[in-house]
Amino acid sequence: FPFLCPKQWYQRRVAITAGDFEQRLTHYMFPVVKMTHFALLLLLLPCLSFGLEDFNDRTTNEIFEFDLEKNSAEFLTDTSGSTIQRFYIYFYNANKNYISTLGFDFPKLDTMGMYLNHCTDTADRKPITTMCEGPKRFITLKKTSEALEIYCNGERVINYKYADAVKSSCEDVFATPMKYLSIRNYDDVTTGWRAVTDLHARETGALFPFNVEKDTIEFYTNDKNSPIGRFYIYFYNADKKYISTLAFDFDEMAKMGIYLNHCTDTNDRKPVDTMCDGPLRLIAVKKGAKALKIYCNGDLVINYKYSQASKSTCSSVFAIPMKYLSITKYDDVTNSWRTI
Repeated sequence: FPFLCPKQWYQRRVAITAGDFEQRLTHYMFPVVKMTHFALLLLLLPCLSFGLEDFNDRTTNEIFEFDLEKNSAEFLTDTSGSTIQRFYIYFYNANKNYISTLGFDFPKLDTMGMYLNHCTDTADRKPITTMCEGPKRFITLKKTSEALEIYCNGERVINYKYADAVKSSCEDVFATPMKYLSIRNYDDVTTGWRAVTDLHARETGALFPFNVEKDTIEFYTNDKNSPIGRFYIYFYNADKKYISTLAFDFDEMAKMGIYLNHCTDTNDRKPVDTMCDGPLRLIAVKKGAKALKIYCNGDLVINYKYSQASKSTCSSVFAIPMKYLSITKYDDVTNSWRTI
């Protein structure tokens, strides 16, 4: 419904949670005009998405602003419907002048490596031992002063150092600040992109500050070599006192669902139809005013409402502001985490 929704609304995909639904609608979209809640919802429903925020839809060959000097760029890719399975983007300077190209075919990364214009040729395209498994993958690019780093589902698979390139132009080219990107028509896998913060390596048992009320936390997990395949974290209040536990076994999700201390028991652990394919997964946890939401590779798989818990303590426990988290020793899948 583009005649109802300004272009930036339905391309940006604003994410709304229960706690701020009315506030965002009235403040951001209709600050003057007053409407009934029901009429407003019907009018704007086509403009809204209730999933994870911050992924921008792909616009082929369109140059978009992105400061690669300050942020890493993450691309959501899906090879299930592609023929070549090619990732292909252009880099530009502040004047939108072309700088370089990054391209690779997923099936050929173990033999061909990547192509980086002004840097690589056949002699120094570095193959990788293994690319993370698909068909859905999160590809992250991080540009530093010394190298272009490529991550797949949170694991670094390429660390291309400009000084090691066979072409002498590489260092000078990548010393140029890169301020714009574009996803080219040769790319048949990328569906969306976003800016992301750096990943933090797992520190088992360590409490790390995290405003659960404000931000979403993402965990990169890999259960390929884990004996149980268990995700297991603790929540704490501002005084670092334990509040609750979130846990689940990937293999048991279809039967057991999640364990949430002070909320679940055997009767209300909600199974999911299917957990996203592994072994590499991006698990996101978002605490709302009325529910705890869990996403797997961008798809909402659990929407646990506190009011429907079998334990009466659930709503009061999750009304407590949660300011710290820890990845416990019982977790054998999580490699790293970050906030979004």
